[in-house]
Amino acid sequence: MRKLALPERVYHWWFHHLPSHPGKERVLRCLHRLALRSGKPFVWRMRNGSRLVLDPREGLVYTGTVGWRCFLDGVWEPHVEGYLRAILEPGDTAIDVGANVGYFTAAMAQAVGPAGRVVSFEPVPEIRDSLTRAIGLNDFENVKVLDCALGSREGASDISVDPRVAGSSSLVSAPLPPSIPPSPEAYSVSVKVRPLDDLITSGEVDASNVKLLKVDAEGSELDVLRGATKLIEAARPHVVFELNAVASRAAGWSLADIRSLLETVGGYDLYQLTDDGPKPFEGGGADLREGDFIDLAAAPSEKFAFVTEAAT
Repeated sequence: MRKLALPERVYHWWFHHLPSHPGKERVLRCLHRLALRSGKPFVWRMRNGSRLVLDPREGLVYTGTVGWRCFLDGVWEPHVEGYLRAILEPGDTAIDVGANVGYFTAAMAQAVGPAGRVVSFEPVPEIRDSLTRAIGLNDFENVKVLDCALGSREGASDISVDPRVAGSSSLVSAPLPPSIPPSPEAYSVSVKVRPLDDLITSGEVDASNVKLLKVDAEGSELDVLRGATKLIEAARPHVVFELNAVASRAAGWSLADIRSLLETVGGYDLYQLTDDGPKPFEGGGADLREGDFIDLAAAPSEKFAFVTEAAT
């Protein structure tokens, strides 16, 4: 990894260690305006030491996007990152479905080390460009990026993309929150869709020692898991996924469907990932309001004690 110049090291120390205050916010807003004028993605360092390539258009209409929070806070969903790091060990394999710009891919690569492996899936070309660039910036030789979306059967599908909210790119026709106005920059692109089990069978994905499967597919989570049942049954990895109220309903499935799938491949217990650690989750998600989402982890039942001890 390129060694940071002294001014950059000083700035990032200030950014990551000083508490939030109006002056810090003004500096960040100024930097954001400069990035917008350039019209190009920029490199930004995270609190975990990794460097990501961010799109300045994120944060223009909604401040909860991956890119904007990484820019403003230097971290994304620390409750999820904490779980990933508690589960993964050097030499493990992790699979990141819906990698986006690579925040969790980077955390996984750090956790599994040079002897481990991370397989990341990102089907949107412009987002994947930022992901692959970040992998190079961080010298992650243990990461492989694949350009297809995952599903239950092979084919092709259109994925909708809004560069202002890139993390909401979806194969499902799910509306954005009403607070986000339509964008003239939104578009759709045709992508390949393949089952993960088929990729493993063909040798395109090495599934040896898979400890973790993370899925954030904006409504396609159930379809992704249906295409990975052989892996889940054989390797029994921890499965981390997002339950998005709008996207899952638009796709026509509920959490009960995922519970049922996990029961068919062997006992799994569900946990909600929170700032206080993973908590057993017995709910069905039906009470989620429009725009809500929760992060869940399915852990093999025989590993219950490990989860409660290591990830809290």
